[in-house]
Amino acid sequence: ASTAWQARAAQCLQAAGRQPQRLRDVPGLVVARTLAMLINEASDAVLQGVCSAADADLAMKLGVNYPAGPFEWLADWDVRQVVALLDRLDTHYRGERYRTSPALREQAWLRKATAT
Repeated sequence: ASTAWQARAAQCLQAAGRQPQRLRDVPGLVVARTLAMLINEASDAVLQGVCSAADADLAMKLGVNYPAGPFEWLADWDVRQVVALLDRLDTHYRGERYRTSPALREQAWLRKATAT
């Protein structure tokens, strides 16, 4: 973003009572990466029988006061895009942190199969 746009955005946030903080550019940015990871971890929890999707959504809303749960967010985001983002993050960072849940990967594969 241009310097002028950054300054204007900061002014708008300050007018709303917020203190903006500039972040360096990172793969996946902050919000997309965080939501993808929450969706991924919730998918693993359901796969492992820890909870149902509805329980995961309820826990995130009541437990951490999120406006929606991971599966509610997933309903508004193409599962194939979530998997692609996690795969790119995994390629960039390597390690277990961004490993895509098998349940999420299967859901993406099924979505792709029905789309063609």
